[in-house]
Amino acid sequence: AWYDYWTGKKYPGGQRISADAPLDVLPLFVRAGSIIPHGNDISNTRAEQKDVVLYVYAGSDARFDLYQDDGTTYDYEKGKFSLAQIRWNDALQKITVTGDDRRLFSGPQDKWLKIIK
Repeated sequence: AWYDYWTGKKYPGGQRISADAPLDVLPLFVRAGSIIPHGNDISNTRAEQKDVVLYVYAGSDARFDLYQDDGTTYDYEKGKFSLAQIRWNDALQKITVTGDDRRLFSGPQDKWLKIIK
């Protein structure tokens, strides 16, 4: 299955779709079993991204690794980075996050998780 990114409308796979394409909206479809992180606009890589929301497009298991470093130095070469491993179990409708050293996903799930069905 596929989802219209802008509306969340679900389409069965294996078909062609005629989609409206006005100049200000790019037709964009997301495959079921995808995780897409959304964050606030930041002005440069030195600004810390604090408010990440995970959009999970249900319909299949999914996995995503979210990499972050300080954005300014080469310290990542010395292992100074964060790698949060995000897993979606579609049968259980459950998300698991490990390695979230920056605690982006430590609060209530309704603040950082949106499930598109």
